[in-house]
Formats: sequence, C-alpha cells, structure tokens
Amino acid sequence: MNPAPPFLGIDFGTFKSCMAWVPPGSDTAEIIKNAEGDDMTASVLYYGADAEPLVGEAAEDMAGDEVEWERVVTGIKRDLLRAAPLWIDRRRIDPVDAVAAILAKLKVDAERGVFRGKPVTRAVITHPALFDALQRDKLATAARRAGFDDVELLEEPVAAALAYERWLRQIGEPVTPGDHILVYDFGGGTFDLAVLAREDDGSFREAMEPEGLHQRGGNDLDLA
Repeated sequence: MNPAPPFLGIDFGTFKSCMAWVPPGSDTAEIIKNAEGDDMTASVLYYGADAEPLVGEAAEDMAGDEVEWERVVTGIKRDLLRAAPLWIDRRRIDPVDAVAAILAKLKVDAERGVFRGKPVTRAVITHPALFDALQRDKLATAARRAGFDDVELLEEPVAAALAYERWLRQIGEPVTPGDHILVYDFGGGTFDLAVLAREDDGSFREAMEPEGLHQRGGNDLDLA
C-alpha cells in the first residue's frame, strides 16, 4: 500500500511566509527553504509588463525603485476582505489571485526542492483566528488556484499550540486533557489572542472566542 502523499505546511503571513513538511518516517516538521535558499519568502508581488507577477524577494527589491515601487503590492493578506479589486496601471488584480500567486511560488519552490520534482497537491495553510468564513473561503480558493487539490486551513494560534505541545512532550512535560494554553500571536500584520483547551483525543479547542486586531502587527509599530 502506497503511503499518502505528504502535506505542504504553509504559514501565510502578511509580510513573510514560510513552508514546512514532515519527512517520511519522521514526526518532526522541517522548514523548507525557497528557491533563493531562504527560510522565509516575502509576501510581496510586483506587477510589471509580464502577465505573471514577480513574487518574493525579487518583488520586494522593486519597492526601492523610484518608478516601479507603485507596481508593488504588500500586505495582500489584509485585502482578502476587499470586495473591490486592486488596480495597477489600469490592470485589474483580484486579491484572491494575488494570494494564489504567492502560494504558487511556495508550491513550485517546494516541488523543485525537497520534493525533487514531484507534484505537491495537499496543503495545510494557517490563518489568523479572527478570519471570518468569507476570508477562510477566499484563502482556500486561492490555494486551489495555486494548484492544491486538498486544502486544510488551520488557525495560527492552534498551530502554535500544537508546536508548543510537541516541545513540552519532548522535554517530558506533556499537556494533559483539560489543560489550557494561552497563545499570543503577534505577527507582522495581525495580532491574535486565543485560549485553547486540550481535549481527550489530543486535539485543541477554543475555550473562548478569539480576540485580536486585524490591522495591527509588528509592521505597524515599525511605521509608527
């Protein structure tokens, strides 16, 4: 019986994104470097004359150009609530397509890297706890447009709690059913607070409605 195809884990951030996977025979996630050899990929796009945008560091570099900076799009994650498209030089840009372009770059980089040319069609993508149903649907749609057939969405505080729980088990202090974990997720563009309770089956559930700020993160402090 052939093993199930692996999932590509994607932390889609407002300003930086990263990838990870669990290699066969392992139970530990490993960071996947992008095509440039970096752990993190800038969630930045540049819409030039070509049909497809530049994504990542190449797009970020264009932000310093005196002319081309107006064609650079940053913080697209925040625009998933937009009903109207973005416009650059009379070019209509659907925010979902822009997110799909970022996810597609990550997918291609992973396929050309650790997956050695094999297609990756399954993904787990994290999102802020405050994302509503519309934002989650748009993120899943973007993932499918990027080429993923099987998409699972995971709240960022839950992902953090799972990683923390794994670390506690490694040092001999496992989280037991009924225990609670308080997660502060302060990212570049959003801030979430969540209280998670450990269930008997090993999963986590939200013990209270998540709180946070959609439009506040580390980048806003830098600009203040």
